Amino acid sequence: MWTPQRWHLNLLVLMAIRRRPAKKGKPRYPEPMMKVEVEVPEEFMGEVIGEISKRRGQVTGMGDRGGNKNC
Repeated sequence: MWTPQRWHLNLLVLMAIRRRPAKKGKPRYPEPMMKVEVEVPEEFMGEVIGEISKRRGQVTGMGDRGGNKNC
């Protein structure tokens, strides 16, 4: 029979089961990844690349587009 006390007990058991692997192992939360294309005037290119690198980003290529630089 499903009683409020039994529901509470089941909830506690489920919570304990979820916590156990996190205690034994080291849970990893993946960082969000996205592909971004930035187009800026040439004089700001160094600052933009610096900001991307500071946030653990990777610049895969650079080019010119209409007098601006893109990466």
